[in-house]
Amino acid sequence: FLSNRMARGSCQALMPWLVEHVFLMPASLTSEATTALYWLALSIPAIVVTSALRGILEGLQRFDLVNLIKTPASIVNYLGPVLALPFDRSLVTVVAVIAVSRFVVLAVHAAVCIRVMPAACAIRDLQYRPLLQIAAFGGWLTVSNIVGPLTVVVDRLVIAAAVAVGAVAYYITPYEIITKAWILSASLMGALFPILARMAANRSSELRPACREAATLLLALTAPAIGLVLGCADLLLGWWLGPDFSAHSTVVAHFLAAGILFNVVAQVPLTALHACGRADITAKLALIELPFYVAGIWYFARSDGVNGVAAVWCVRAVVDACVLFMICNPVLPPSPAAAVKPGPGMRNIAVLAVFLAAFWLAGIGLPAHALIRISLVVALLAVMLLWEWRALLRPENRAHLAGLWQHKAIGAIR
Repeated sequence: FLSNRMARGSCQALMPWLVEHVFLMPASLTSEATTALYWLALSIPAIVVTSALRGILEGLQRFDLVNLIKTPASIVNYLGPVLALPFDRSLVTVVAVIAVSRFVVLAVHAAVCIRVMPAACAIRDLQYRPLLQIAAFGGWLTVSNIVGPLTVVVDRLVIAAAVAVGAVAYYITPYEIITKAWILSASLMGALFPILARMAANRSSELRPACREAATLLLALTAPAIGLVLGCADLLLGWWLGPDFSAHSTVVAHFLAAGILFNVVAQVPLTALHACGRADITAKLALIELPFYVAGIWYFARSDGVNGVAAVWCVRAVVDACVLFMICNPVLPPSPAAAVKPGPGMRNIAVLAVFLAAFWLAGIGLPAHALIRISLVVALLAVMLLWEWRALLRPENRAHLAGLWQHKAIGAIR
């Protein structure tokens, strides 16, 4: 109700001004664009409440239901406007279909939540202390969610202002591809968060071992892809976008690939802190980092162009990961020696660093010998995967993955 009233009030006060002065719409399109923005604002309550209901299902580990709803909802989000075009080619109609579909998705989430957890419909007396705790936690998450997008877009704004608008493409193209590695951490940590939160609430000694195992799995899954980028970034960019683009973006890809490896693994301590209710720590860290990051990318953009911006992004990712792991250590409940499971270990991390350095050396040492380099990278990749299987993964991890592979193979045969 509050989000709906706020959205309507904001629309009535700001939308016409935004359309005319910020979006710079022609007068002939102002009315249509304003109405479309009204529809988008109207859908804000549906988005907010749907996220809360989805969180309930994820907290109950019903990811099957989440995906069962999310898949057709995503299809309708794109297909619905297309189906509406034969009847009316107005922007308002297209946006209205999207807005209405969001309310339909909200209704489906509500129905599923009531079926899965009927107790949620029971009328209870409000307990203000948990509400205040939730508000504080959500407030700090809101701060992180505001600073996070700023961190994502400020680099390309600085490149456009300090280097050239055309140089943004040299940075953003490898960025958008390499940061798809976040899918790994988002999938794993999204599924683990309810488990970690339950462990944190019970002060379970299994929380630290679970985090170590998650970090190991993310490292094992991400490192081969990063090695491939380090070894073949120039070839892949050249085949896709041409040699000139490759010459400007290869170093950028190398820096971003190195940084994303740290960034993906850093999602483990970040999620663990949130599971412990310490969203304030991550928000404060993001607020502290932002001005230093902006100053760094501005300085190095002016002196080293897009390569300098990528280098600062990499350094920020490394520092952020190290600080998060250090902060997380005293916050998590202690584990007795019997419950401690081995993590990656400094020796294994050093071996992994040697592998990645070998990929990078292969990339810069054989620039003109594509076939030889591809053969060397494939060989390194095979050796690295074998080493990860034998040294980085624990026996129970190998048994679980082997069981999944066998189940998949049997399903394919059937």
